[in-house]
Amino acid sequence: MLAVFSRDVLRAGPEWLGALVAADGLGSLLGALVIASRRGFVAHRRLFVSAVLIAPVLLIVFAGARWRWVCIVILVMIGLAESGFSTMQSTLVLLTAPEERRGGAMGILSACIGTQPLGTLWLGIFASGIGVAPAIALNSTLAFLTIAPVALTLARLGPRRETATA
Repeated sequence: MLAVFSRDVLRAGPEWLGALVAADGLGSLLGALVIASRRGFVAHRRLFVSAVLIAPVLLIVFAGARWRWVCIVILVMIGLAESGFSTMQSTLVLLTAPEERRGGAMGILSACIGTQPLGTLWLGIFASGIGVAPAIALNSTLAFLTIAPVALTLARLGPRRETATA
């Protein structure tokens, strides 16, 4: 939806679309570097919960933004959150699955990730009816409302012994 958002909402050309995509990628890279540079304890669940709660809120803010540079900054922050989410989703699956079931657990995770195009299709159909910015905002609101109870439950479980890394 970024291409449509760039064209229809920001009234920007391909150079700004490139900057928007690069901003998200820069945030993801920075987040990955911060996570990788940690030499001690990483609060996996806290990082995951924070990321899954912050990202949709940032998307709602992004959907309402109309200034190009503000959108760039928001997308860097979204990339940071995405990095925490994507790194920790696999980490948490591997840490919590019994050793003999880790392959199957990762297979299920991959299957879940594989459903993402269906969500993109829904968002595209929805955007064609109400516009791209409202569709992003509504989709992000629904995502937040869906994931918040699960994320908060996960956060209450507390840290596991395996979360300490060398």
